[in-house]
Amino acid sequence: MRPWPGGRNSKWPRGFYSCLAGFVDQSESLEQAVAREVLEESSIQVRPGSVAYVSSQPWPFPCQLMMGFRADVDAKALGPLQVPPTPKLVGTDG
Repeated sequence: MRPWPGGRNSKWPRGFYSCLAGFVDQSESLEQAVAREVLEESSIQVRPGSVAYVSSQPWPFPCQLMMGFRADVDAKALGPLQVPPTPKLVGTDG
């Protein structure tokens, strides 16, 4: 399973990706929110039980906490989408 780096806009420079983001509804778990937001923003369904917490940081507007997760998808679920190579991370400690 190759990692999917995130959202992509065809107008962005090559190799530029964005995290998919959203808010947690009061009646759902963090894992359910990740699955729902990924489906809403990319039409890709994550593999149940594969959502894993990665990191968090304060988010100043509107005074929230941003949390990062990873999740697996089945390659068949991507359909005609081409999975790009994993981008090089810059500005990180590792």
